[in-house]
Amino acid sequence: MLCSCQRILSQGEPRHCGNSKANNIISITPLDIDCEKKFKYNPDGTIEHTDEASQQTIRHLQLGIDKLNSLRNKAIEPFIIDPITLEEVSKNDAQIFAKKFLEKKDNRYNEFYTTIKYLFGEKHNTPT
Repeated sequence: MLCSCQRILSQGEPRHCGNSKANNIISITPLDIDCEKKFKYNPDGTIEHTDEASQQTIRHLQLGIDKLNSLRNKAIEPFIIDPITLEEVSKNDAQIFAKKFLEKKDNRYNEFYTTIKYLFGEKHNTPT
């Protein structure tokens, strides 16, 4: 196992990431140079594959479970709707917010970095 975001499993909590991998071999790892390009993210927090290898990785790591979709959605929400004013965030403001969000803090990236980069990074369009 390379790493797992789910080190301790609570009773009844669905397995995902390294805990669900078991003995399956995954074709795509975070060490792959182009691993970010193998997945697509939607504004509702769902994840999509771009090829057979990414489909298999999503399945083996359970990256499409409701829990992760919901967590991704919560990470995405402030880039779409301002949590204070409840107004829609402009594309420009979302990109400015994303640029700051995507910076390392204490030598670490924020959770759901790749999702936010995919949806709001400078090379991508914000959802309408």
